[in-house]
Amino acid sequence: GTALAVVLAFFLSFAAAANVSPRTAWAVKGAASLIRAIPTLVWALLYIVAVGMGPLPGILAIGTHAVGMLVKMFAQSIEEVNPGVIEALEATGAGKLQIIAQGILPSVATSFVAWSV
Repeated sequence: GTALAVVLAFFLSFAAAANVSPRTAWAVKGAASLIRAIPTLVWALLYIVAVGMGPLPGILAIGTHAVGMLVKMFAQSIEEVNPGVIEALEATGAGKLQIIAQGILPSVATSFVAWSV
């Protein structure tokens, strides 16, 4: 469940970071806060009703709660990136994907690995 959450949270965190996507940051952060506020046991009960008994509801419940937490942590790490790095890349004419790949990811890689482990 956590492994699936890391992958999903990685992509959602860029939509939740205010310095990368200011238009969607508030909505994604709000959804992540709502997901994080609901206990894992409640998620498990909801998933048991949805998919039945077995290991799948537990995996989905742990993954859902972990997504809420990891999106928050990953987005905060992205927002802490030095704005000078982003500004320098924008000055050279880099696009949004290039800024993420060459400026943001190297700065937050250790943080992402630490929170994922």
